[in-house]
Amino acid sequence: MGPLLFPLYINDIPLGINSVSRPILYADDSNILIFGKNIHDLQIKPVTVLYSLSKWFTMDGLLLIKLR
Repeated sequence: MGPLLFPLYINDIPLGINSVSRPILYADDSNILIFGKNIHDLQIKPVTVLYSLSKWFTMDGLLLIKLR
């Protein structure tokens, strides 16, 4: 994806995952910070974020792949 289209695709990521994490978007780099008050929060929130990201990728016609 070219540098012109990339921001158009990723700018709406925070709308779907802001409630349980803090996304940081800068140029072509994206990070998602997850905070929790206890270990249970830190086990549940990443699953919730990944599920939300998976839905976002599907809605935008993108493919999320796992690299080894």
